[in-house]
Amino acid sequence: RYNDPELQEATGAVCILDDLGRVRYKGQVAAGSCTGQGKVYDEEGQLVYDGPLVDGIYEGENAKVYADGVLIYEGMMAANRYEGRGRFIDPDTGIVSQGTFVAGIFEGEGQQFYADGTLMRSGTFSNGLLNGEGREYSPLGVLLREGTFQDGLLHGEGVQYTTGGILNYQGEFASGIFHGQGALYDTLEQSRVYEGAFVWGKATGSGRIYHPGGQLLFEGQVCEGQPRASAFLG
Repeated sequence: RYNDPELQEATGAVCILDDLGRVRYKGQVAAGSCTGQGKVYDEEGQLVYDGPLVDGIYEGENAKVYADGVLIYEGMMAANRYEGRGRFIDPDTGIVSQGTFVAGIFEGEGQQFYADGTLMRSGTFSNGLLNGEGREYSPLGVLLREGTFQDGLLHGEGVQYTTGGILNYQGEFASGIFHGQGALYDTLEQSRVYEGAFVWGKATGSGRIYHPGGQLLFEGQVCEGQPRASAFLG
């Protein structure tokens, strides 16, 4: 038990019980401290940790963390946090984050997968979101977006595809919205229909409008995808 005087000097494999006789720890101790491989249990008897410990702290490689008896993380631990290479399974969504963790946060190069194992995102992550170069995929594995991300949204140069994998837009983004210079494509004809300036998702500014067959229809000032009326006034 926790308050057993003999435990204070124990070294080797032990099973520690709480005051109600419930198993709270099984594994190695050194001089009375949980050090080495061990398993930690909650008050309900469910496993919460299985892996290396140093003076009672989760520390080391090949650790496993559980929530309500379900595995949610496996990998490296330091100071009771996810640290280094690991794999986190979101208990609510089933989404898997695999890569590098820093102080418990998904950071650096990595991948995320849907619950069925289909690749969802890949690239550079910060605070659990794509930040930097990355790609996003549909639940069917179709590439949806690729380019530069900021806080999980395309921001900078990027490309967007339909759920069928057909090119929809290529150019500049701001917070996930077409903004700056870019080209919009007809997803049926798979041809460019507009090229030029975009303002928060709207083709507005200097640009060129094309027929789906490829012929240039208009070049000049555009407002929300249509030639400005002033362009036809003499």
